[in-house]
Amino acid sequence: MEQKKQKSSIIIAAVEVVIAVFMILVVKSIAPVCAGMLEVTGGKQVHMKCYYTGVVIVFLAVLLLINAILCFVSKQKMVCGIMTIAISIFVFAALNDNLGIGICMKAEMACHATAAYAKVCATLEIIAGIISIVLAGKEKNA
Repeated sequence: MEQKKQKSSIIIAAVEVVIAVFMILVVKSIAPVCAGMLEVTGGKQVHMKCYYTGVVIVFLAVLLLINAILCFVSKQKMVCGIMTIAISIFVFAALNDNLGIGICMKAEMACHATAAYAKVCATLEIIAGIISIVLAGKEKNA
């Protein structure tokens, strides 16, 4: 029975690794954010806010990746699940204009595809975190 619980924890951590790597690939190559620049009144050009949102999403995906790797070696499955959920919620916050940086207002911009992929990945990470917490709870009660 103990091996079955250990195996399920390893599978969850592996799924979390795959999702985190996919989230990085989404922002960097599969559905990259807008490459456009904005010209400010002083004549300088700056990146649009979706660029910075993409940077934050990659950073959070790296944190999810590190957390998943730590879940492979840690016995604290409850903590791993909570961290996965917390970091994934920050992905949603970064995409929100009121809480985070947000994305472009025009629906035809490339960053809307990036945001959709990121939301799916974050949702899957939250589900994996919930499963990890449930398994840790069952392990503790057994």
